[in-house]
Order: sequence, then C-alpha cells, then structure tokens
Amino acid sequence: MENLQEQEENRRLKQEKRYELVSKILGYVLILVIGVVIGSFIQDFRAAGVLGRDNYKSILDAANLVKQQSINEYSADEITDMMLTGLASYIDDDYSYYFTPEAKTQYDDDRQGIIKGGIGVQVVTQEDGSVLIVDVYDDSPAQKAGIKVGDYIIGVDGMDVAEIEELSEAILGENGTSVRITVRSGDELAYDVVRGQSQQTMVRYRAIGDVMYIQLKSFNGNAVEKFQEALEAVKSHKSKGLVLDLRDNGGGDLSILEKIGNMILPEGRIIYAQDRHGNTVSEIKSSGADLDLPIVILTNGNTASASEALAGAARDRNTAVLVGTKTFGKGIMQSTYTLDNEGAFKLTTAKYYLPSGECIHGTGLTPEYEVVLPGGEESRPYDMTDEEDTQLQKALELLGQ
Repeated sequence: MENLQEQEENRRLKQEKRYELVSKILGYVLILVIGVVIGSFIQDFRAAGVLGRDNYKSILDAANLVKQQSINEYSADEITDMMLTGLASYIDDDYSYYFTPEAKTQYDDDRQGIIKGGIGVQVVTQEDGSVLIVDVYDDSPAQKAGIKVGDYIIGVDGMDVAEIEELSEAILGENGTSVRITVRSGDELAYDVVRGQSQQTMVRYRAIGDVMYIQLKSFNGNAVEKFQEALEAVKSHKSKGLVLDLRDNGGGDLSILEKIGNMILPEGRIIYAQDRHGNTVSEIKSSGADLDLPIVILTNGNTASASEALAGAARDRNTAVLVGTKTFGKGIMQSTYTLDNEGAFKLTTAKYYLPSGECIHGTGLTPEYEVVLPGGEESRPYDMTDEEDTQLQKALELLGQ
C-alpha cells in the first residue's frame, strides 16, 4: 500500500515539475515576443527620426507599392535612387544633389581632377570645326607621347575628326589600351597614345617681365602642390609683383582654400560660416604667409565660391586689389554626406562671411578697377594675346610693369 502511495506521490511531483517547466518556457517565449515587438517599435521610432513614424511608414509603403505593384520592375537600389533624387530636386536649394554610388565615384574623381581612360588634353572646337589643343596635362599620356599645346587633332584611329560625332567618346577607353591620334602641327603627325589616368593641372604660371602670372583654375586636385610650385618660381625669378588669375575659377574644396590662403594672406581670418540659426560652424584662418609682394587678382562673372572667398579676404586684409568684372556671388557652403548605400547627399548647410563680415551671396564682389575685355567677352578667349587682354594689362600697369 505504501508503495502505491509513493508511486502516486512521485507521479504528482513529476507532473508539477513538468507544468512548472512548461510555464517557465511559455513565460520566456512571451517575454521574448514582447521584447521583439517593443524592440521593433523602438527601432521603427528611431528610424523615423525627425520624420515621425507615420511619415516614415508612408515612405516605406510607397516604396513597397512600387516594388510589388508597378507595371514596371524596379530593384530596391533603383527605388532608393529615385526617392533620394526626388528629395534633392524638391529642396529649395540649387546646389543640393543626390549622387548614386556610381555618380559618387565620378564626383570624387572630378574633385581630384582625375580623368580615367583618356589621354589628358583640353581642347576647343573652332568655328570651322577644327579641334585645337589648348592644354596638355602634366605627366599625361598625351604629354608622354609628344603631343603639344597648339596642335590640331585631325583624326582618331584613322577616322577624320569631321566624321566623329562625339570626339571624347572616340578618344576615351580602357586604361592601358592604345588610340592613334593624328595631329596637324605644321606637318601631319600620328601618335599611338596609351590611354591611362591623368590629372588636370590646376595651376599654370609664367613670368611676364618682372611679374609672375599665376592662373588658378580650381580649388581641387593638385592645386596646392602646383600653387606652391608657382610661388617657388616667384622667389627664384625674384618677381616684383604677382598677378593671380581667378577668372573662370568656380571654387572647390575649402581645405584647399585654407592651404592656398596660408601661402599668400597675412595671419588672421579668411572666412567664417554660420548655419541657419546664426551659429558659427566653421572658421578658416591663415597662419601668416611669408610673401611680401604686391598682388593683383583678376576676376570675372565666373569667379565663384572659394575663389570669391580668397579674393574677398585678400581685399579685406589689404593684401591685393581686384581687377576685372563683378564676381558670381556664391556665398554659401555645401556639405556632402556619404550614405549607407555608398551614395552621397550634397546639401547647402551654411553661409560664409568675409573678414569684414560681408556675405557676398547673390551680390558678388565688385573689383576696385572694373575693366571689361574687348568685345564685352566674359572670359578670355583661348587665342587672345596678353597685349589684347585689357584686364591683364591693367594688372600689369598697377604693378608698375
């Protein structure tokens, strides 16, 4: 009898333990489910950010509708690109832009002045259709092959230039491949040029009498290295003055502005920037240049952004006088943010101010000496001589040349 009671008691105890174990498991599962639900809600809330959960969900719903219901088939990457492109286009900001991952790579190359699969020349097409080489980049495939400024391209891979619809497409190709470029330079010459990576030369300089003329094309790529090289030529030439040509310079990287400013400006502020709340978010200063020369800066309507900042700071700090025509008037700064899809979003984030406190956005800089080019030309034509360049001649006159 006692054995039967013990057996019954053991069964009861085992059953209670089983119920207890099942209850614990169900409790853990319930806690896990609740945790997942709450975590998902928190994740959605955080992802929604400043948009709010309803707006964020609406964007996701619209993306899902396009993915699942559209008569056309789109990948998730394509839908993302379309939505971000639309956002950038609807912002009241002429300079906002969404870069796809592919466009971001090209944008980065452009900022570095890098050209892939080309020969490294700049050309202009004349009225008669002839193609004149106006610049050959340093250490480029074209320079190594012997092609020179002033040569006319008359053929590519045996085809006459007049028969080629897109010359750049005919010249460009894979790095390491060869293209035959036929030029007219007195005689007709053919060069087998191996395509490769080249970098635009951002600075050109030369002596004009006792004055050094420096053309700064952009605040990108090799601008710092080449500008330093130009200043070394100033010292070795023992120049008595400097003409800095910022005509058609559309700006570029602010870090390069700071480095070049350090080479020519006295110690102090170059520019400072404020956000929409009036908070100073950035300040660029010069540590003081070891350059004691009179400077004239040439400007025109295409002198913009960083080039206006340098010209304006040089004027405010009594380092240079300006000659030419009124500048473009871009006194705002853009920031570029890399996204998780390896694309990027560019957005105007601040206005910048000159040392005097002036913001030139929408107004530009008016030179102390307003001089127009012959025929009212905005930019110096490639075939204009120094003697015909009235702005350059005024600069040389001010420098006593």
